[in-house]
Amino acid sequence: EILVTNGLGVINYTPHIRVDKTDKFLYVGRLSPEKNLNLVVEVFNDLPYELTIVGEGADRETLEAKANPNIKLMGYVKNKELNKLYRSHRALVLVSTDEPFGLVAEESLYFGTPVIVSSVCGIVDSLCFDKMNSLVVNADSKDEIIEAVNQMLDAELYKELLSNCNPETIIKKNEDQVKIYVDNILS
Repeated sequence: EILVTNGLGVINYTPHIRVDKTDKFLYVGRLSPEKNLNLVVEVFNDLPYELTIVGEGADRETLEAKANPNIKLMGYVKNKELNKLYRSHRALVLVSTDEPFGLVAEESLYFGTPVIVSSVCGIVDSLCFDKMNSLVVNADSKDEIIEAVNQMLDAELYKELLSNCNPETIIKKNEDQVKIYVDNILS
């Protein structure tokens, strides 16, 4: 029997602090090959927009050497500080080549930030819906990722994506997730 729980854990719920969105983009997570950051850096090296990379990992030195000045590698950031980053950036970029779920995408949506997400991420079709609160791309397509970044700057589309990023969706998902676990433990 397969139980779909739509998540692996509970995110750090912190109060919403209103921060004005910028045209900066954000990545949060491990700096490892399956996160596809070499391609993400290539994309932003070709674009005029800023990318903030939060996290540590084996690929850090390679990414730093490859990144143009519009790409900032912040290293580790305390979990309680992440909400300010999510809320101040235009979109999260999570274009992994292998991603069981994508908890950072869930966090991003909770804090009101749309996601550019690859179609192989487990969160696609459970919380990240193409042209609803996210833009879904092929992880191997530099062109699709560039197009999605540019689409995030379209005022009308972005307004629609923002309107569908809210904590209530994530809170409901968590309630459903807990119910699945409880019902199956008690049955």
